[in-house]
Amino acid sequence: MRDSLSKSVQMAIEISTKSIERSAQHEAQRTEQKAKGELERQKLQNEKEAEEARKELLELQAVAAAVESTGQAKAEAQVIR
Repeated sequence: MRDSLSKSVQMAIEISTKSIERSAQHEAQRTEQKAKGELERQKLQNEKEAEEARKELLELQAVAAAVESTGQAKAEAQVIR
């Protein structure tokens, strides 16, 4: 009887331990997935901001080129006069 009780207690401990391990593993996986999702979201946000900055740079370069071209045309017109 004592041996049977000891085995029952041992089995209960093993079952409880495995349950706790599975629960911890599941929580770790959930946390990892959440972190990966947040990282991917941040990556996309960074790419969006970089693209907006590139667009602004190109617009400013176009304006600068237009100003330079206009200035050169005025300078050439003054030379011709």
